[in-house]
Amino acid sequence: MASKIFTAALEGLDCSIVEVETDYQKRQFNFSIVGLADKSIQEAKDRIPSAIKASGVDFIPARIVSNLAPAELHKSGPSYDLPLAVGYLLATNQLEIDPKEKIFIGELALDGRLRPVNGILPIADGVFKLGFKEIFLPEENAHEAKLIEGLTVYPVKTLRELVNHFWGIFKIKPLIEVTLSNKNKTDYLFDLADVKGQTHAKRALEIAA
Repeated sequence: MASKIFTAALEGLDCSIVEVETDYQKRQFNFSIVGLADKSIQEAKDRIPSAIKASGVDFIPARIVSNLAPAELHKSGPSYDLPLAVGYLLATNQLEIDPKEKIFIGELALDGRLRPVNGILPIADGVFKLGFKEIFLPEENAHEAKLIEGLTVYPVKTLRELVNHFWGIFKIKPLIEVTLSNKNKTDYLFDLADVKGQTHAKRALEIAA
């Protein structure tokens, strides 16, 4: 039976939900990723087995098909590593997750560490507006995502840490929103008007304001 979890794609500042469907069958090993995925996503087929093994979880050679839907949406970048790995662990019954309202995003190192990815602020803003309440992402991206009020942000250091979270061994604590005192609210460190260029970045900050 195929598993299904959710991640997100960014086109400019427009965010779209991507379903990651993973089918696992006990046949000769073959790992396919379909759904208009670029070369950097295809390279996840080499990163994911190493990251899973380094995390102390079994990577069982089999016929694996991961479908990124909708198929007509172009997808790029290594941020699909984490949802592809989690989809595999679900399909092989090594994890049990209720995927409702959860987003997974992040690049995996070969040793299972999560590396930061680009575009987190507009992604966090977009998925929250589309009804998703929780996001699991690299620790380095967590504070950026937490700028979106109401979104529960889980900072993840390693794939093993995420597995332990869903196994109930050690829960990842969601990032606590920092509330400024009235005194500090008017003490601005910088003004966006002073920033030259960076049009997309400034627009993303305005979205979160």
